[in-house]
Amino acid sequence: MTCMPFLYPRIFDAPFVRALFATTATLVFVISCSSSDATITVSPEEIDGLTVFAAASDLTPGENRIQFVVKTLGGESLLDAADRLDLSYSLDNGDGGAAKDVTWHDWPVRGGAYTATLTFDVPGLWQLRVSDRTAPEMLDGIVALQVKNVPSTPAIGSRPPSTPSKIGQTADELALITSAYDPDPAFYEIGFDDAVASGKPTVVVFSTPAYCQSTTCGPQLDAAAVVRDRHIGEAHFIHVELFDNPAEMLADGDPSLGVESPAVEPWGLPSEPWTFVIDSDGLVSARFEAFTTADEIEAALLRASAP
Repeated sequence: MTCMPFLYPRIFDAPFVRALFATTATLVFVISCSSSDATITVSPEEIDGLTVFAAASDLTPGENRIQFVVKTLGGESLLDAADRLDLSYSLDNGDGGAAKDVTWHDWPVRGGAYTATLTFDVPGLWQLRVSDRTAPEMLDGIVALQVKNVPSTPAIGSRPPSTPSKIGQTADELALITSAYDPDPAFYEIGFDDAVASGKPTVVVFSTPAYCQSTTCGPQLDAAAVVRDRHIGEAHFIHVELFDNPAEMLADGDPSLGVESPAVEPWGLPSEPWTFVIDSDGLVSARFEAFTTADEIEAALLRASAP
């Protein structure tokens, strides 16, 4: 009997951010044989391979940037190995393509992550396969990517929701605006709607520093501040807190009291944090899911500012 193995990480319902901290992985080893199909569970010690975790909750046909981490079955993170990785993707195991611009990004927390550019021609359930060309004996890591007809968040080239965001400068005002423990007043000098109407590019970060599951919402604001300080006066930089009542939540120490900010709802965010770059014409120029480095934000801002 001839059998062909396929390795599928059981990650379809696991948040991307939790994968950054995982030390072990449970896998399903599917053995496809000529006479029957069998499914058994194996431990990381019994087989060698990769697992892949992707932050890609709002993909649509066309060009997409995805962010992902790679681990071995033993829980070891594969760091800074973009030159060793081969990425291919396909729809229903059919013909697909090879990912472009596979890049490693160091993070100020949790090591880092990879990004890549994938172009989908139709919606559907696609499959991303990652292999390490220096270790051909390792089974590939595979992750499912749901490509939707229409994005939940504002698409590149679209006009974003003209939502006002809260402003304030005093300590008492900031406590009502953001869950950040040490808020940067520069993020709350101007509302989002006024910033877009000013004719300058705008970088807006949606995050909740005190309640972010990935612990990257605070560092995301720090990264945006680095870009702001490199380009003083050239663009507006705004933080929108995900919750409308951060002071109440912090005072009671009860996240369940959180009420979604009215400024957040029209954006349709499926996760956090998210960062958008709006060009001088008021159109979405770039959008980033999950933590994004200062260099990535700066590169997007420079493109948005180009004549």
